[in-house]
Amino acid sequence: MRKHNGSALVWIICACIVCVFLAMTMMAPCCSDGCEYSAKASNIVHDLRNLKTAVLAWYADNLDSFDKEYTIAGKTAEELADTPEYSRVITAYFTSNNKIPTLRGKSAASGEYILACGNNSREWFIGYNLDGEDERVRRKLSGRSKAVGLLNYPGADAPYYKPESLRVWMKIL
Repeated sequence: MRKHNGSALVWIICACIVCVFLAMTMMAPCCSDGCEYSAKASNIVHDLRNLKTAVLAWYADNLDSFDKEYTIAGKTAEELADTPEYSRVITAYFTSNNKIPTLRGKSAASGEYILACGNNSREWFIGYNLDGEDERVRRKLSGRSKAVGLLNYPGADAPYYKPESLRVWMKIL
């Protein structure tokens, strides 16, 4: 009788490894799409939270400058954000290793963050202009809206974010 030294087992293991590798290679394009959109949505939420913190820090440092209508020299938060000097000062509080995002007021273009007032100048909101973003990113944001506090528009009575909206909002004050 001839002894088997286990070479058949090695061949079976190698065949299994090759099959798993081929399956992973075929599945990679399917899985990477979802990951890309999820990562983009996470980045937007991360920047919204950081900008919220930055605006609160700026607000706390400049509390004495505000009048009883929550304006500085008659300018609301969104009007201040449209002023380049104030926009730079506010975003200087942004603490991230990433590139500092662009913050604007009403003039925000696609891919820019927005500082806006709600129903009055006492309600502040931070938003992101999703115009040009893929619908799958908007759906990912909609799925996280309740957990994160993403709103459909700037207002105290605003519903949670829906993917039909081209702007996503988070309440600051």
